[in-house]
Amino acid sequence: MKPRVVRIYYRHEVPASDTWDLGLLFSTEEEYRAALEQVRTCYKRYREFEGRIMESAQSLVDYLKLDESIDLALEKLTHYASLKKAEANGDPANTGRWSALQNLGTKIAEARAFAVPEIQRLPDVRFNELIRSPAIAAWEIYLGRIRRYRAHTLRAGEERLLALAGASLSGYKEIFSQLMNVDMKFGTLTTNHGEKIALTLGLADSLLANPDRATRRRAFQKLYRQVRNHQSTLAATLAASVRADVLYARSRRYGSALEAALFSDNVPLAVYDSLIRNVRSMLPVVHRYYALRRQTFGELYYYDTLIPIAPQICVHTQFSEAIELVCSALAPLGNEYVETLRRGFTARWVDRYETPGKRTGSFSSGSYRNPPFILMNYRVDSISSVFSLAHEAGHSMHTWFSQNTQPFRYYKPPVLLTEIAAMVNEELLTDYWLAKTAEPKVQAFLIDRSLERMRSVLTRQTMFAEFEKIIHAAEESGDGLTLEFFRETYARLLTDYLGPDITIDPELELECLRIPHFYSAFYVYRYAIGFAAAITLSRKIQTGGSKSQRKYLALLRAGRTKFSVEALVEVGVDLCSSRPVEYTMDIFAQRLVQLEVLMRQLAPNVGGRRSRVLRTPSRRR
Repeated sequence: MKPRVVRIYYRHEVPASDTWDLGLLFSTEEEYRAALEQVRTCYKRYREFEGRIMESAQSLVDYLKLDESIDLALEKLTHYASLKKAEANGDPANTGRWSALQNLGTKIAEARAFAVPEIQRLPDVRFNELIRSPAIAAWEIYLGRIRRYRAHTLRAGEERLLALAGASLSGYKEIFSQLMNVDMKFGTLTTNHGEKIALTLGLADSLLANPDRATRRRAFQKLYRQVRNHQSTLAATLAASVRADVLYARSRRYGSALEAALFSDNVPLAVYDSLIRNVRSMLPVVHRYYALRRQTFGELYYYDTLIPIAPQICVHTQFSEAIELVCSALAPLGNEYVETLRRGFTARWVDRYETPGKRTGSFSSGSYRNPPFILMNYRVDSISSVFSLAHEAGHSMHTWFSQNTQPFRYYKPPVLLTEIAAMVNEELLTDYWLAKTAEPKVQAFLIDRSLERMRSVLTRQTMFAEFEKIIHAAEESGDGLTLEFFRETYARLLTDYLGPDITIDPELELECLRIPHFYSAFYVYRYAIGFAAAITLSRKIQTGGSKSQRKYLALLRAGRTKFSVEALVEVGVDLCSSRPVEYTMDIFAQRLVQLEVLMRQLAPNVGGRRSRVLRTPSRRR
């Protein structure tokens, strides 16, 4: 039998109904250019306010209104240009438009650089007099957040030196990128089918999840052979990253690099420490999951954790069916949420399918009072595509609720809350799909997927967060950041988090040198703590009735008016307590028991772990 060839349609061949309608932003290129020229003219007015922003309440209001009008127009321009680039990255018109806009953004940042220092310099007594003016009331939160940074803002000359040193101090990012993406040559790999593949970093990572163990092992070995060959340079690069974080934190008078990273969203250090402590206390349950994997695969290596335990299935879901599935799963969020989302799906919020030159993956992107568009590369034969659609819908609906409630300056929510809104949707979809299917193989696959997501997001990201904390504390205490220190520290964490049932290859210690997030430190904790919050919220929404639903929608409407930890307390999730992690791990334990039972039922009929097609695809896709 000849292999089925899947054709990727060119953009001009795709029906308009399957693409997003960017005409809702700018109906013509001429309209876009006119808006661009208007911003180029307006931003020059910033010079009128230099040195006099804080003269009076009226001068401050006039400046803030000008600044908002420019930001509002620039956001819409950026929204359009970024989406055009995403749909056809190789089109010179799209890359040129984007480049011109980036240049304009740099000029605007330079033109208004005086504003924040002027707002921060004003004495408290005079500032408090100004904000008592009714004209300033709408800006009080915004101005207050600028002034939060006064203790961490340096004198003008010192700020200038830090700004001038920025590119040099962040050079480690470019070094890391060039090493991993350009200089490392991974050679070729022969699959179990005899196919020779020219390896890239991305392909090597994807082959770690190949169904054939020998292929996974060869990909692992080839990947880490290159990391090992460059380990000393990578270790020096990671050390430079940590030292830069510590330098910035000390320069700006923070107690630590971690404190500096948490400051912007006002996250207490206790939240970070509590996450690590609570996840560690629950690791025996995760180790039981690895024990089940070992029963399935025999001797277990790390690259065996990236494929499903359950027998492979192939569920075909057309995009129209995915819409119904997602909308039905999100019914606990109420009619306003579901019907708005349904209208968005049919009003061309979504660019649905892969086309040549289109950006890979998926994302949601919005601008104020404009559609929160979704980019997908939807595949009808992939359950993951349905979950990605639910995830991005969570981002888009969060944008929709906040922008229809808050003024422009407050509509963009903190990153932690945006991730929670997306993960809540995934969890609601998991629960709904499990409840509606009686097929044991589908149940096993969905539960296995859920467990792996909990493991990879909650426990793995927490391990990353702990590693980041340890290496930054070492630099702050004067210890040496050597290759040996990185490897030994990471090896101890691997042993603790992976447990006794996984054989840890020595090369895996080098993973700490190739994780991109470690070069932009203290971000990953948001994934872990956000996941625990999302699991907790999804259960509250499903069991708490209309009261829980109203609280959750109020959270989505809050935008940036509240910090994340404060906003979550109001919906019953206390990130300073152990409960969100404990509750999430309780769900993990329950689903693990379900999977153990299902695997015993399916064991005689697994049939070599072959895929089973559960729906015949339509002729179109």
